[in-house]
Amino acid sequence: MYYYLNGTVAHYEQDLVVLDVGGIGYACHTTLATIARLTIGTPVKLYTHLQVKEDAQDIYAFFSLEEKACFLRLISVSGVGPRSALNILSICTPDQLALAVATEDDKALTQAAGVGKKMAQRIILELKDKLAQLPQDSGIALPSTIDIGVQSNLRQAQAALQQLGYTPSEAGQAVKGLNAEDSVEHLLSAALKKLV
Repeated sequence: MYYYLNGTVAHYEQDLVVLDVGGIGYACHTTLATIARLTIGTPVKLYTHLQVKEDAQDIYAFFSLEEKACFLRLISVSGVGPRSALNILSICTPDQLALAVATEDDKALTQAAGVGKKMAQRIILELKDKLAQLPQDSGIALPSTIDIGVQSNLRQAQAALQQLGYTPSEAGQAVKGLNAEDSVEHLLSAALKKLV
């Protein structure tokens, strides 16, 4: 229903921000990463997701579209609710989350409050399954002289972008021209900057 809210930060606490939009205060659940970028009394645009339940209507708000895309991916995993998704995104940036799933690093996810090893493994399994359904050839031209490890870094970065919701062609274009010898995390960061 709401794509974003554009207003003034009226109040915030650990996992909640109140955004004043035209005299109406919208209480939005959010991550520590988003809260860290807010200042009371300043204008901000937050990208939102409205979840309607039988007994409540909750708004979840994020500073960036990438963070919102990660949230939506996480809550699509069976057994992962909004609270767990917010906790994960409070300790992981979008590129760190994508890297953790691409490299099957469940320990990175279990650092979030309320996320056990089984949930972390389920997140990795279900998000990787979604990636497996995407076309493998998405337009990256890898020079034949690049070694297997470097190809793997590029492909992991591309897979992580697809996991964040980008199409295979968008992910392929984003990693084109990047330094093939960079780490996966650096490649992801650079690719996300090109996509924003």
